[in-house]
Amino acid sequence: MISGFHHLSLAVANLDAAVETYTLLLGRDVSLRTVEHGKRCAYFSLENMALRIVATDAHGQAAVSRDRTTATDCVPFELCFGIADADSARQRLKKISLWPEEIRCIEIRDQDRGAAAAAWRALTFKEPRSTALNIGLAETVSAVPLSEPAADAPVLRNELVVIKTAAPEQALAFYGARLGLGLLFDRTMSKAGTRLAQFSCGSSLLEVSHDATAAAAGTPDTIWGIGWSVVSAEATHRRLAAAGRNVSEVKDGAAPGSRVFTARDGTCGIPTIFVERVGIR
Repeated sequence: MISGFHHLSLAVANLDAAVETYTLLLGRDVSLRTVEHGKRCAYFSLENMALRIVATDAHGQAAVSRDRTTATDCVPFELCFGIADADSARQRLKKISLWPEEIRCIEIRDQDRGAAAAAWRALTFKEPRSTALNIGLAETVSAVPLSEPAADAPVLRNELVVIKTAAPEQALAFYGARLGLGLLFDRTMSKAGTRLAQFSCGSSLLEVSHDATAAAAGTPDTIWGIGWSVVSAEATHRRLAAAGRNVSEVKDGAAPGSRVFTARDGTCGIPTIFVERVGIR
């Protein structure tokens, strides 16, 4: 049912500052600036998903009715999966008691460039899980225009999204058995009290992390970190270091043939890793 990620939404208190931050981080320009439900939004579109940044209002509430968070620096609040057919997806969701709302047609248009636009058919749930993020599904009608490179060694695509959960069995059942993502890895470290699982999500990974020593029962799931795929870890590292970002040294990653480094600042507070996979462009 799911072909990959469609978009991920962040709520921020200062949209212009967040756009500047992510233009530098991704090495790409904004592809669309929109106004949705009275809120200003900006989209960065990569090869396999879009990053949607939403300005909060004076009370810190994001432009989504289910969002109960208060945005200080940046709060990831929505994860939307891509699907091929919203009608058949809705029928399947009903069969497994996820109770979707009616399909909504979403159309967005750049506030300054009338010809730049995108559209999708969206599905959300009538009764969101008590420990879930805002989860949605979207059938692309017309894609968000690809963000143009703004610097050397830009990010190509999303590599992974990391979710922290207090209920790992529930999370694995939801993303795997019910949404149909393929489970690639599931390991529990008993002594450390942690569990880590990875699902295939198109050309990305969805990682579910649980720390039994820190997670309290009933704590909502949160998007904890994001990974970005690059052609050359060394080249992207040089670009960010030259711009004054605090970045870790480039090292071999856990996956064979991968090179990785992390950004310690300039991410709006979201733990961020950059990944180069040798032989994959």
